[in-house]
Amino acid sequence: MTTFRKSRTALVTGAGAADGIGVAVARALGHAGLAVAITASSHRVEQRAEELRAEGLDVRAVMADLTRAADVERLCSEVGEIDILVNNAGMGTVAQPALQRRFLDLSESDWDRGIDVSLKTTFLATRAFLAGMVERGHGRVVN
Repeated sequence: MTTFRKSRTALVTGAGAADGIGVAVARALGHAGLAVAITASSHRVEQRAEELRAEGLDVRAVMADLTRAADVERLCSEVGEIDILVNNAGMGTVAQPALQRRFLDLSESDWDRGIDVSLKTTFLATRAFLAGMVERGHGRVVN
């Protein structure tokens, strides 16, 4: 993996699960020398941040529901400028236990919530952070 010479900041969404892709990506980016902000919709994100800090990484955590524009705006305000956005949030089951059911048992509202968590989060987070990247002439979005 590349080691970054300049100070860079990455935001990884969906980093609440201890054995999830989000925290693994945050760990890898942190070990590559980036400051990392992680977010998830539950308090588990604070535990993940503590674990990563124990490895000597520069990590901050923000709990937010990225399906809500107001939460994304708050996240953007708290995190500030970023260089890399990793849109990892999606089909979580901690806050949406209905998503653990069989497909044939899902209600339309369960389906809508799953789509919001998987797609709307990417739209809102990218919209919030991309403008700054464009303005600075640098940045990456990973979906």
